[in-house]
Amino acid sequence: MSFRRGAACSLFDIRLESPVPDVIVLTGTPEESPGTLLKGKVLLSFQEGVSINRISLRFYGRAKVSWIRSTDITHMSLHSKSQKFDQEIFEREWNFLPFDSKHRVGAGNYEYNFETVLPGGEENVSKASANM
Repeated sequence: MSFRRGAACSLFDIRLESPVPDVIVLTGTPEESPGTLLKGKVLLSFQEGVSINRISLRFYGRAKVSWIRSTDITHMSLHSKSQKFDQEIFEREWNFLPFDSKHRVGAGNYEYNFETVLPGGEENVSKASANM
């Protein structure tokens, strides 16, 4: 979320609804994981009215791995090369107040709910391993 906090905003918070507060838990092996529900709310509180272009939330997941790959060039020496894998494996965006024009928001508390399923199973595993 791109957000510039000004004097009029007294609260900005993202709260996840989960058994362990603000923690996302995925269970099972990558091949067997059923996925999990990501659910929460964006909280904003304004002390006075403000003009806002938009309110949106972007959630994304990345798979990042780095390792050293060694190859035997001759029986006398090893050649090592750093390898990296970095790929976005999930993305979801919510537009609570779309960007079409300026919106006037009055003083008060605002709550914007969001919800999506983080997929499990072989979809994410194959998506990540296909590019390694």
